[in-house]
Amino acid sequence: MSRRESKDDKKAKRQKSKSDRKVNIRTELQRVIIACEGSVTEKNYFESIFNELIQNRDIAKSSLVIAKHSHTDPKGVLQDLLNALEKDSEFEYKWIVIDRDKMRVNGGGHSVENFNGAISSASSHKIDVAYSNPSFEIWYLLHFEYRNTPLDRDEVIKELDKYVDYKKNSQTIYAEILENQKIAIINAKRLIEMHTSDSKKLSPAEDNPSTTVYKLVELLNDLIKDKFKIIISGVAAYPLNKTYVGKIIERPFIEHLQELQLKYKINPAGEGGEFESLVINCPLFKKELKLKYDVVGEGNAWRMKL
Repeated sequence: MSRRESKDDKKAKRQKSKSDRKVNIRTELQRVIIACEGSVTEKNYFESIFNELIQNRDIAKSSLVIAKHSHTDPKGVLQDLLNALEKDSEFEYKWIVIDRDKMRVNGGGHSVENFNGAISSASSHKIDVAYSNPSFEIWYLLHFEYRNTPLDRDEVIKELDKYVDYKKNSQTIYAEILENQKIAIINAKRLIEMHTSDSKKLSPAEDNPSTTVYKLVELLNDLIKDKFKIIISGVAAYPLNKTYVGKIIERPFIEHLQELQLKYKINPAGEGGEFESLVINCPLFKKELKLKYDVVGEGNAWRMKL
């Protein structure tokens, strides 16, 4: 004869179920971890991207992590990431951000062995590498021009100063150059194509200038499309109308809202009440919500009626 389940048994079962859910949610949401060579420059840039994704509700705060910074050389950066992964390994994407930064007569920089060793070791650990040659600032410069002749880190900054009032360790550089990000991605890809023409293999230590930072940036840009599906459930501002209800919020639509912001001063995040949104799929859902609805309203005020 089976024993009746007591109140304490039921309470313990609920607590265990709640605990299990917490573990599963944590595993699902922790997605990207990055270790940077620079303690400020690269960190500020990627934190700006992270903050934008979080503020726009594209992804949860716990999904984006920058590893604790303890080293300023490529191998050391890799070690920083490995140390972080020892404490928590549940990340789908693992990246290190490093510079070639040749050793200089007056000090600074690091050896080619250190740079190449980090790339090789990262590969063996299934860690991706966003490298820049000569320095991270080449990624910034590519937002404004395609440069395919060699230059050192000081020359990169000198060229960059022609376009922006660049300050080392700037906290605003991401926002200042964001509108040219697509240009930077195109230019970075052109450099990689140049270095691999005539069946040549990439040689990150020798390919000056070059950068694969664009790969990490594209990954972060695409997070909004990965496992998250959000739709417009209602609108309440000119020039939004009935046709917007049910639209999926993805990158082309966001860019469209940014254009409307410039012309009509609407908030592209809907924080002024211009529109309401509904999440119909995300990592917490077992399956996508299927909706049956009518669109009701008038003028520039329309909503879903489920």
